[in-house]
Amino acid sequence: MISTGWIFRPGRLTAFDTHTTLTSVAIIRARGAIVSRWPAAGVALLVLLCLAAPARAEIAPLFRLFLLDGTVVTCLGEYARVGERVVFTLAMSGDGATELASLAADKVDWPRTEQYAQSLRAARYADARGEADFADLAGDVARLLNEIALTNEAARKLQLAVEARRRLDAWPREHYGYRTADIAQIVELVDQAISEFRVASGENRFDLTFVASPEPPKPIELLAAPSTEQLLEGAAALADRADIPAERLTLFESVARALDTHATALTQPVLNRLRSLVTSRIRTERLVETAYSKLAMTASRNGDRYANHGDVRGVEREIARVQHEDRRLGAKRPDRVSAILVTLQERLDSARRLRLARDQWSVKVTTFRSYQRAIAAPLADFRGMSQGLDDIKRLAGPAAAELPRLAKRAATAAHALGLVVPPTDLASAHALLKTAAHLAMQAVATRGTAVTSGAMDQAWQASSAAAGALMLMARATQELETALAPPGSR
Repeated sequence: MISTGWIFRPGRLTAFDTHTTLTSVAIIRARGAIVSRWPAAGVALLVLLCLAAPARAEIAPLFRLFLLDGTVVTCLGEYARVGERVVFTLAMSGDGATELASLAADKVDWPRTEQYAQSLRAARYADARGEADFADLAGDVARLLNEIALTNEAARKLQLAVEARRRLDAWPREHYGYRTADIAQIVELVDQAISEFRVASGENRFDLTFVASPEPPKPIELLAAPSTEQLLEGAAALADRADIPAERLTLFESVARALDTHATALTQPVLNRLRSLVTSRIRTERLVETAYSKLAMTASRNGDRYANHGDVRGVEREIARVQHEDRRLGAKRPDRVSAILVTLQERLDSARRLRLARDQWSVKVTTFRSYQRAIAAPLADFRGMSQGLDDIKRLAGPAAAELPRLAKRAATAAHALGLVVPPTDLASAHALLKTAAHLAMQAVATRGTAVTSGAMDQAWQASSAAAGALMLMARATQELETALAPPGSR
C-alpha cells in the first residue's frame, strides 16, 4: 500500500510515498538538503512521519456497561449519565434491533466501563480519522522543519523547534493516544535538536515543561462482537435487573419478540431457557401490575369518600390497608405505593380540616340560627320587592301606584337590618344586605321622581340602583347559605 508523505528541500515541500522514502532520504543526505546541526535526526523524523499505520477493520460502535455483579451490557452507541441513572440503547440482536433502557448509575463498574469506552473511542477514531489527522500533523511538522533548515539564526531555529515540540507533545492527548509510540520517537529527536539549538544560541536554561510528558492511558483489548445468542442472553439478564417496573416489562416483551424472530440463531437449550424465563417474568409482571392498579383505584375511591365525609379514621384505615396489601404482594411497586400513600395522606389532611371545620361550625350554629331568624322578615320583604326592582331595572314599570308599597318595604327592611348585630363570621354578608336595602330605597325613590318629571336620565339612575340592589342581595343570600350549611355538605 502506498502512503503519501512529505520531505522538505530548501524553499519547498515535496510529496513522496513509502516505496520511495529510503531513496528520497539518500538523495536528501547526498545533496545536504537538511541544513542544521541534526541532519540524521531530521531524516529519521521524516521517515516516522511518512510511515502509514496499518489498515484496520471497521470498528462497530458497541459500547459496554460492566455491572458490579459481573453482567456485561452491550450498548449500541454511547451511553449517557442523567442524574443518578445511565441511559443507553440496548443492542438486542445482530440485525440492528434495539431497545431504549436505563439503569441506576450505582450498579455500574464505572472505572472499567470508562476505560473500555475510551479504548473503543480510540479504536474508532484511528479507523475513521486517525491517519488523516496524523497526515495533517506531519505536514505541520514538515513545514516547521523546512523553515528550520532555511533559517541561519540559532535563536529562530530554537523557537521553531520548541513550537514543533509543543505540537507533538499535545497531539496524543488530544487524539486518543493515536500513534503515541511514533510521536514519542519524534519528540526524542526534537528534544535532542532543542538541546543543540540552546547551546548554539548561548542559552543555559532548561525548560521543565519538556520533562516526562504524560502519556495517554493505554487502551485495553476490545471484546469481539457478540452473537445474537449472547445479545439476547444479556438483554434478558438486564431486564431481570431493571429497577423500573414499566421498563422491565417492556424489555421482557422485546426479548420475547426477538426470540421469535431469531429462534434459528439460538441453540435449542438456550432458546428453551430464555423462553421459559421471559414467559414467566412477563406473566408475573402483568399480574403484579394489575394488582397494584386495582389497589391504587380502590384506595383513591375510598380515600375521596372518607375525606368528603370528614372520616379521619376511615382514611387511616385505608392507609393501613394499602400498606398491608403492599406487603402481601411482596412490595413489588415501591414508587407506586409511595404515590398512593402521598395521595391518601393528602386526603387524611383534608378529612382532618373538614372535621375541625364541622366541629367549629357546631359551636357557632346556635348563633347562626338566631341570626337567621332575626333577618327572616327583611329577607321576606326583599323577596316581595324582587319583581318590582326587576321592572325598575328594565325600565318596564312598575305601575306608579305600586311605588309607595315598594318604598315602604325597602324602608322596613333597611330599618330591621340596621337593628341586627350579626355574628363575626356573617358580618360581610350582613353588610351586603344593608347596602342592598338602601339601594332598593334609592331605586324606588328615583323611579318615583322619574315618573313625576318624565326624565329618562332619572329612570336610568333608578335602573342602576335597582340592578345593584338585586345583585348584592343575590351575593348576600349565597354567602349566608354557605355559612349556615354544615362544612362539606355541598
